[in-house]
Amino acid sequence: MLIAPTSKAQRESPVRLAIVDAPIKRGVVKQLNDDGCYCPIDLDIPFVLTDAPPDYDSISYYWRRVSGAAYCKAAYTSIIGSRRNLKTFGKRSVAFSAIPEPNNPFDPCAVRLELNGKKAGYVNAGAAPKVYSVARYWQMLGKKCLLPGIFWPESYKGCRGFDLNSWVAIPTVQEVKNHIPVDLIIQELVTWWKNAPQYIRDDLEESRFHLSRKVYGHLVDNHHLIPHVPLEGAAEGPSPLVVDWALAEIRSMFYEEKAAKQALERQRFEANVVEKVRAGMSYTATARALGVSPSTVSKIAKKYEIQSTRNATDVARTVERCRTALSLQSSGMSVAEVGEAMGLSGRSAEKLLGNGRFYATPRDYPERLRLAELQLRGQLERELEISEDKKRQARRDAVVLIYLRAEQPQS
Repeated sequence: MLIAPTSKAQRESPVRLAIVDAPIKRGVVKQLNDDGCYCPIDLDIPFVLTDAPPDYDSISYYWRRVSGAAYCKAAYTSIIGSRRNLKTFGKRSVAFSAIPEPNNPFDPCAVRLELNGKKAGYVNAGAAPKVYSVARYWQMLGKKCLLPGIFWPESYKGCRGFDLNSWVAIPTVQEVKNHIPVDLIIQELVTWWKNAPQYIRDDLEESRFHLSRKVYGHLVDNHHLIPHVPLEGAAEGPSPLVVDWALAEIRSMFYEEKAAKQALERQRFEANVVEKVRAGMSYTATARALGVSPSTVSKIAKKYEIQSTRNATDVARTVERCRTALSLQSSGMSVAEVGEAMGLSGRSAEKLLGNGRFYATPRDYPERLRLAELQLRGQLERELEISEDKKRQARRDAVVLIYLRAEQPQS
């Protein structure tokens, strides 16, 4: 259904284009009518309702019912006139004045709609942050914002009152960017954030970059630092859309800076580990000095392909003890006798001999070798079915295999 504008005011006051000083994203020319009112949407647009939701990414405006119009009939009756006109009064195009209400106790982004200076309702709550961003910005520049509207009464036989259909055109999200200096507003808020006291920055982070009462109060008190930001009034409720955009930008910058800081701290920590290990400290001693686990030190050492001198000595000692145990057994000693000769219990001697046989001919123990190779390739932790005892053994075996392979060219 298409409804053409019928008001005399619209026919006699065409919209004209004018350049104003405030920079606007993409250099869009702003629309000021003869009365100096700002019109983000052409007042002559047709009224169209569709059965399916529109594609908001491909349109610049859409129609929504005026909230609370039924409670503001006085504004409409001033246009309708006497009750005798109800039966013949058709659809009437109008220009709503969009008046921001930052001190509204229910919604800090409330936008009141007026006709002839009388309240005609409100922009619905879902669209209010968009309209508020535009209307409040131009209000700060001394301009009233106008939105296209249409209304018609419906009367019923035997009923003294009438129902009211009232609609207003709302700019889409991408269209809002054409009517306010988004980049300038975001830059003002980013600059404010960079220079804000630490307790304000901390509070903004704790609130997940939504305006808390404390942050909101600080912004209002320092509005001279953010003169183009349409923000004031009560702290409870949604923020103007452009403020949400700025907060999203600040959030992104915060986490980028945090990630960069963590990466730098990690780099310094790893350099400290490498320095201590190369100086001859064991993994355990390094871990104790830096307050981390030995496995953390081991992973960093592996990353930089270095090995603790102390650890290498320990591995050499382990290999030598295994070889000694095997030599004693080859001479005819029993496991118990090997243990007695080396100052070990029978169980420890048996374990030492088992390790010695694996280190001597690892290919004879394919499963144990497979686990050690997985550790060497950094894939052991993916094996969920392997017990922790076997994983610990594989980690020890991997260290020994590295030592033995480095030893081979010298033999």
